[in-house]
Amino acid sequence: PNGIFYVSRTGYFSHKLLYYMTFFFYYCFPKSLLRAIISLKYRSLSTERSNLLTNSTLTILNPTTMSNILQLSTEEMEVIYTRDDQFLQQHIKNIVFYYGLEDGWVPATCRDDMTRDYPDCNTHLCQKGLMHAFMFNGPIEMAQWVYDHI
Repeated sequence: PNGIFYVSRTGYFSHKLLYYMTFFFYYCFPKSLLRAIISLKYRSLSTERSNLLTNSTLTILNPTTMSNILQLSTEEMEVIYTRDDQFLQQHIKNIVFYYGLEDGWVPATCRDDMTRDYPDCNTHLCQKGLMHAFMFNGPIEMAQWVYDHI
């Protein structure tokens, strides 16, 4: 659902605007100020987790990183329109699908479609409330989950 919104509402201009805003904030403000502003978002978390997320956010705000993210997301939205059933039929036994309960990008209803079309597929429904961008609210939990399921 969010992918459809993303493709229909964004374009070259909005990507350039976001890139230049990122460039401006990243290079025109002291890193200590950016760090302080970002850490306000994570102030309710433990110091260790707050520092981890603040550093991750600063990395994303790097203009080079942001440019790569924007290019990859645009390419993904231009290339992927439907599920690749031919690929899935060949590799379904080697793939684990993880769905969030409140994920706007890949909602739990997609899990229902997968289990209907591929009854033997390995799907898991998140019970921890992790966001699609789990690095912002559960990187340690997701890493542990992946480790436990490899």
